[in-house]
Amino acid sequence: MPNRPQRERPSQFDGTQFVIFVDLPRRPWTTGELYEYVYGVRLDDGAKPWPYFRESGTEDWWSLSTPGDHAVDALAWMIDLDQLTYKGREAARAFLEGVLPELETRAARFGGAAVPETSIPDALTRMVAVQEMLRVRDYEVTIVVAAPDGPGYRVAEWWQALEAVGLKWGDGDLFWLYNGAFAEDEDQPYELFCAEPHSVLGYFHSGDLNGPVRFPDVALHFRAKDIPDAPALLRRMAEVASQVASRLGAVLRTSSGHPFELDASEAELGQALRRLRELQHA
Repeated sequence: MPNRPQRERPSQFDGTQFVIFVDLPRRPWTTGELYEYVYGVRLDDGAKPWPYFRESGTEDWWSLSTPGDHAVDALAWMIDLDQLTYKGREAARAFLEGVLPELETRAARFGGAAVPETSIPDALTRMVAVQEMLRVRDYEVTIVVAAPDGPGYRVAEWWQALEAVGLKWGDGDLFWLYNGAFAEDEDQPYELFCAEPHSVLGYFHSGDLNGPVRFPDVALHFRAKDIPDAPALLRRMAEVASQVASRLGAVLRTSSGHPFELDASEAELGQALRRLRELQHA
């Protein structure tokens, strides 16, 4: 098998990181030899450069967070661009201008060279694109079932209404619509969508069934990217939400408090899915 290139992105790369490759001197290396040089850079910073190594023989990529004695044939740092956005553009620029020379110095100590995959201006441009990609990627489809006024419904009332429409109490003390046709080798997830208290944070604790705890509203939601056919699940979730609302005398709203309209929600979801495809192929 031919030698794989040193400048290979770690398998943990998902498009949201800035990669700094390390050109290693041509000799056998172990994680124990490299650890003191590559680990521990700006550990208190969310955008800290994190080291990864490719293991010789298996060619698997791993985080280099302990010394060990694994054989290494490729090495890289990755900076989380999403974390970098919290700094703002100018502070992010200053951070990169400060940390890249530090990585160069560390690599030089063992005869290596730190090689950023792109320039700082290009990294900052990607940072903005990553922020948009994550916003779209994490897009939540949400329908809120809300009491029209007053303090809302008791836990027991929510519980009965949610169970009556087929949701099951489960993980996290929340209610879920489970996929009855779930199979490990299929794309469809086991948990299709969740129901949880919305404007008042809380959970459906069984100990509250006979108590005074009330919730004014409950959100049914799922993350669009996790569902192969998100529009179909939206329509199914809207049917369930309508049934819950009918049982309680509640109304349907968006997450921002406006009256829920299925057509508008479908249009918004379609736009988010199109944008996600564009960003994935950018």
